[in-house]
Amino acid sequence: QRESQLRISFEKRIAELEMLALRSQMNPHFLFNSLNAIEYLVMKGKEKEASLYLSRFSRLLRLILNHSREETITLADELKALQLYLDIESTRFDGKFRYVIEVDTRVDPANLVIPPMLLQPFAENAIWHGLMPSYQIDKWLFIRIVPNTQGQIQFDIEDNGIGREKAQQNRSINRQKSLGLDITQQRVTLFNQN
Repeated sequence: QRESQLRISFEKRIAELEMLALRSQMNPHFLFNSLNAIEYLVMKGKEKEASLYLSRFSRLLRLILNHSREETITLADELKALQLYLDIESTRFDGKFRYVIEVDTRVDPANLVIPPMLLQPFAENAIWHGLMPSYQIDKWLFIRIVPNTQGQIQFDIEDNGIGREKAQQNRSINRQKSLGLDITQQRVTLFNQN
């Protein structure tokens, strides 16, 4: 009995340390993409947009640093960070896409806890691999948070970009791998184990 409890405790601690390591990998990946976006605006000579971007980026960075120390945060905090991220990306792409975040009235974001930086990698993937390669004039990203029939919360991220199959082909041609999504999936698996 005692040996079994020690093993379970040990396995839980290992999973927590793995999750911490994965979160620390996520932040450099995100920072790299954000710094590239700032460089892009500066190179284009868009000082006003660069200043707004830097202001939003510093607020987002503060949120990320605060959240990275936590195992869980409220959905409300996650949505604040996600909105800042989407505003930053919209600025970076000259407003070439619009987004909507819709939270079902049956979901209470202030009382629901999730792992930090859970939604951002999926939104980033939709923007970079779905919307930006698309020739659509009216590009949009729609994020819905709803309860499902199993009593869980469901996150739907939808875009009108090129589609998963074409995005996968593009990634294969360019030999790109979505590190953020892989890390997030590992974090969710470890979160569920704990």
